[in-house]
Amino acid sequence: MQKTTIDTHTLTDIPEEHRANATSYEAPNGLWTQQDADAGQLPEGVSVGDVREAAHTRYTVTYSVTQSYSYE
Repeated sequence: MQKTTIDTHTLTDIPEEHRANATSYEAPNGLWTQQDADAGQLPEGVSVGDVREAAHTRYTVTYSVTQSYSYE
């Protein structure tokens, strides 16, 4: 049976029938890295070590995908 995992910023991205089983966790600050600088991905005025994405709550859920067949 195939399983799907969703990890998202908001519960609305999780199908309503699976929201009750979702768990939350605090994602730490995401920082700009030297690898970003080496790849030329740093926006103007940003330095390595600056916050790329502030800490935030994330939601995750894993569930089995139901398979449906159509024999038309």
